[in-house]
Amino acid sequence: MVLRGWLVTLLVFISIGAVVLSAMVALGYLGPESSITEFVLMLLGSVLLLTIKETRDNAAWRRAVLVEQWKHYASCRGSLNANLYKLFHALGLRVDHWDMLASRENLERALSDATCSDVSVDDNALEEATCSIFDIVECYIDLSIKNEWIDWDGDEASFIFESCLPRSLTVVRSSSKEGFEERKRSLSGLSDDLLRFVAILRRPWRYPVDVAHDQLLEKYLERHGVRLG
Repeated sequence: MVLRGWLVTLLVFISIGAVVLSAMVALGYLGPESSITEFVLMLLGSVLLLTIKETRDNAAWRRAVLVEQWKHYASCRGSLNANLYKLFHALGLRVDHWDMLASRENLERALSDATCSDVSVDDNALEEATCSIFDIVECYIDLSIKNEWIDWDGDEASFIFESCLPRSLTVVRSSSKEGFEERKRSLSGLSDDLLRFVAILRRPWRYPVDVAHDQLLEKYLERHGVRLG
């Protein structure tokens, strides 16, 4: 569609330019050789202007998509955090960390600090939270397809949704009859799946950080690689 628009615009420019230059040659205002030069310059100028316009349009589209994508990312992370928090309590675990999916460090700290609460396992709350988590992930995968999100790894997101998440949720449900450590371990597996999904959503803003991290790591290895080896 974009290529077709370019061709139509160029054909219009070429047609109009050819008519104008032909008229100028016929009236004696322009020589044949000069008309060829003018035509080539006009054509190159038209291509340049169209390229600039296309670049500006793409940048505007990308910015608009990223603004909406950030809103969806923040909403998804908040919803998953809320249901993960409910899941901890439904399984009789006390956790004081709210934004567990902000980073792996936050998640590991929350799991490490989680303790057994005095509240017994709530099977109804457990079922409600696990179903909500599954529905949330499915919803945002559908949104990503509909809105053509930028830097979205659809294959990885689908793999988490179709393979990893059902298995993790099944383990969490079955752990309700187990002891504290087993329940905590099941939540660790599920949390890791959710963290990976959130990381896919965060990818457009994480990418510059990843590049900078890789560059720093490469410099470190260049300086200390021989010593480490």
